[in-house]
Amino acid sequence: MKKNTLLLRLSRLFVVLFLGFSIQSYQLNAKNRIAITKDVSEHSILIKQSRKADKNLIKGLWGRTEGVGEINISEVRDNGLLKATFCNPKSINIEKAVWTNSSDVLRIYILLREDNYPGSSFSLNYIAEKDLLLGVYFDALTNISYTVSFKRVK
Repeated sequence: MKKNTLLLRLSRLFVVLFLGFSIQSYQLNAKNRIAITKDVSEHSILIKQSRKADKNLIKGLWGRTEGVGEINISEVRDNGLLKATFCNPKSINIEKAVWTNSSDVLRIYILLREDNYPGSSFSLNYIAEKDLLLGVYFDALTNISYTVSFKRVK
């Protein structure tokens, strides 16, 4: 009987010790997981910030690759506005010119406002690897969209 009691006490002691070590191990792992998650999250934020393209990359004179037309972006403002001109071959009035950096892509939107271009627009993405502006020209008179690209002239 004493042997059974001793075995029972040793078993209980073993269970208590085992549970104590398990709980301590779980708490350490939980702290490590939180620290690792925080480090990964901070690293991801730094990577995203570093991927944000410099807005000044879109500055310059851009010539249409498959036709006549030039976009000259002379100023890229922090508030999202662009100072730009469009010629095809004569100067066309720009009502609105803006840029964004969404999903790590520099995007340009130019809305034209002239008799032959009422509400026509360019929606372009800057392709850094090829130094191109690539996107869509919407012709408001015909309600047709065309794929367009512009290469840097200077």
